[in-house]
Amino acid sequence: MQTIHIIACFAAAVLLTGVYLAARVHIRESPLSKEKDFIDVFVDRRERAVRRAGGWFTVNGYLEMMLLSPAVLGVLLYLLTKNGGFSVLVGMLGIFAPELMVRGMERAGKKKFEERYAKSLEQLCSSLRAGMSIAQAVEDVAACRFLHESMQKRYAKLSSDLQMGLTVSEAFRRFAEGTGSRDAEDVALALDVQNQVGGHEAEVVEEIAGNIHSRMMLRREVQSIFSEVSSMMYIMDVLVPAVIIGFSVMNRQYVGVYFSSPTYIALFASFLALPLVGSVITHRSLNKIKKGA
Repeated sequence: MQTIHIIACFAAAVLLTGVYLAARVHIRESPLSKEKDFIDVFVDRRERAVRRAGGWFTVNGYLEMMLLSPAVLGVLLYLLTKNGGFSVLVGMLGIFAPELMVRGMERAGKKKFEERYAKSLEQLCSSLRAGMSIAQAVEDVAACRFLHESMQKRYAKLSSDLQMGLTVSEAFRRFAEGTGSRDAEDVALALDVQNQVGGHEAEVVEEIAGNIHSRMMLRREVQSIFSEVSSMMYIMDVLVPAVIIGFSVMNRQYVGVYFSSPTYIALFASFLALPLVGSVITHRSLNKIKKGA
């Protein structure tokens, strides 16, 4: 069985290395082909997710962590349990480590962005009320020292897009795409409608800022309502792997039974996979409820 474990670890390492190298190559845009394959799509999605998460994390770091996490987790588990098969199966779950990190950073960054974006809209509205054009108001917001540096950079990019000749609706639409924020999309849509039907830009921005503030209050209320449910879900996420790893460390013979035959190995793999699938489905359902509120 030890030989099988070594072969499985080697095969997994070769596969992950191949995926990593292929993804690194595909990060560079090819001038010969404009069609995107599945690796291009995967890297593009991860790059957008990492960009939304902000912070120090990069798409290269994501790929490197996806390659190294299974090996590090597998080695640590083997040192604790001395069970090669168990270390391989659970260690492969380390491939989800960078995704969990990005999701956590994105969730934390989203909360901060909502507050910072609401303040920037108030400043934008004040500048428009003072008689500035939309381009001048955006430039004024980008230079405002009372706003967070990340928001200043976003408005500086928005100001440069307007100076390059993009329409107001197109520039704000690009701003919204770069943030992945529903609030920013609403602002871009409202300004697009205002540009077509007419109206005062300051009134449009002021009304949207009020709606965003009300939406933020509603989101916080919904989050407080579901806080106990979320806590219970996270406890259940940790409970299953903690119990399995605990048995593996304290009672190796109990877990060793599941590696006595291929059937038991498949059964043990299902013990790991089914809670993971159920957790993903449950979290997605809860997120849909929160977003719909």
